[in-house]
Amino acid sequence: MAEELDPKKLAEEIAETKKARHMDFGLIQQVLSRELRNAKNRREVIKNVKSKLYQVSGAFRNDNLDYSSLKEKLSDVTPEMSLEELKPICLEIMHTHASTRERSQILDELYAEIFREMPRPVSICDLACGLNPFSIPWMGLEPGFRYEAYDLFTDMSDLLNCFFEKRGIDGFAGQANLLYGLPGGPYDLALLFKVIPCLEQIDKYGGRHILEQLAYAARYAAVSFPGASLSGKEKGMPRNYEAHFMNIIDQDAWEIRKVKYPSELVFILKSKVFYEA
Repeated sequence: MAEELDPKKLAEEIAETKKARHMDFGLIQQVLSRELRNAKNRREVIKNVKSKLYQVSGAFRNDNLDYSSLKEKLSDVTPEMSLEELKPICLEIMHTHASTRERSQILDELYAEIFREMPRPVSICDLACGLNPFSIPWMGLEPGFRYEAYDLFTDMSDLLNCFFEKRGIDGFAGQANLLYGLPGGPYDLALLFKVIPCLEQIDKYGGRHILEQLAYAARYAAVSFPGASLSGKEKGMPRNYEAHFMNIIDQDAWEIRKVKYPSELVFILKSKVFYEA
């Protein structure tokens, strides 16, 4: 039995499954460690870990998509390409990911609202980004900005790095598990779109902890929650998420402004405690 439930072998086996391939190995080990304390046998452990990983990130992701093949759609992208030429390419790629597909309907309104009361950021961090960096053409950023993007999946980060290189963006995409802490800083703006409910599937205090860290790492942040389920049903989600958000955020550390869209509830935050030495 001890051999059958060897944590290292189980983690490696799960990492080779379709939904966990390219995923941060530390997250797999983290979820596995918890399930080994609760499940009764090997089959139940693997089933529970795969289910939890799907809840955390897989629900938004198209497992049948070869992300490396999306690089072909970037073959004609250049630094000189106009935004109007670039946007259709970015939209096509964003539509392959459930979260950014939903957001694509509100990009102009969303970024106009985010930047309404803040200077255009020079340094941006997109946390648990998915394919959101492909919305850069809608942000209206000034030349010379720096964009860092972090996600659980290496195939996504490889695609994003290809986009940054083709477009001539000073950017970097890498793999990160936010439950281990922020990957860097300081930043002018941090984006945390639809991430907190996912973090809290593993650590119920994960959302609270990341917001506490962000207050010292970013001047501003945009934090969002789903406005409806993937099937399109609201089910009182915005009201419940707003109540939860106000319960976990330190209002002494942030100024808070709320914007609601049919697909997304967004909180635009200004840090009261940010200090850049």
